[in-house]
Amino acid sequence: MLKILPPEIVSHILDCVMHSETPFDISLIFMNQSCKAIPTDQSSHIKDWKVATAVCHDFNTHGQRSFFTQKILTVPPDLLGQYPTASGTAPLDTTPWLETRDRFLANARQVIAPIPACSAASAFMTLPRYQPRFMNLRCLIIWPGTRIWPRTGSFETVPAPDSAEHQREPAHRELLDLLRGVGAEVDRVEINIVHSRDEQLRRSENDRLRQSVYPYLRMVGSERVKRIVDWTIE
Repeated sequence: MLKILPPEIVSHILDCVMHSETPFDISLIFMNQSCKAIPTDQSSHIKDWKVATAVCHDFNTHGQRSFFTQKILTVPPDLLGQYPTASGTAPLDTTPWLETRDRFLANARQVIAPIPACSAASAFMTLPRYQPRFMNLRCLIIWPGTRIWPRTGSFETVPAPDSAEHQREPAHRELLDLLRGVGAEVDRVEINIVHSRDEQLRRSENDRLRQSVYPYLRMVGSERVKRIVDWTIE
């Protein structure tokens, strides 16, 4: 097919095949663990991944690019240390996943940052670490209240937000200002947040953020500004 069709046609076909609005937990291909039972909502993504990587090297290049650009990718914070920033290295540099990792970092467009309910305030501080690792990121989706944290024992995936129960929307200005204060590049990419569709639960979620997360971000932001001022004076 690669010899018959122009590359742009092959890419367009693969884009259509790989496109999905159901988030995919990237751990399923990057964690060096076996998963005996793949969640039902993730099985179609695994099939797509096999299609993307099952032929020749040239096809893999097109297939992986389409896979990473067309999926909404859940990237747990505990994996960020395995992905380098533009000027750094990471443990995956020494694995067979080097090319795949580079394509992932270069092509991911929509990334979900899961925030565990048990440590929401401090976990928000992982958000500034996402953007420097993804060269063409267009939307960072914050999902507070995930249930699995940290990973222990056998492989566990982060459950995807249920579209029937959750919705994503642009983060409001107050949160954006607080994230900017702790170093997140909120003006470079779109920032979304996942909320419950139930109005009562939604109000409860917002109250928790304002009571526990916002004061923490405000404190960290103030300390950051003070350090910058002190460094400038010196």
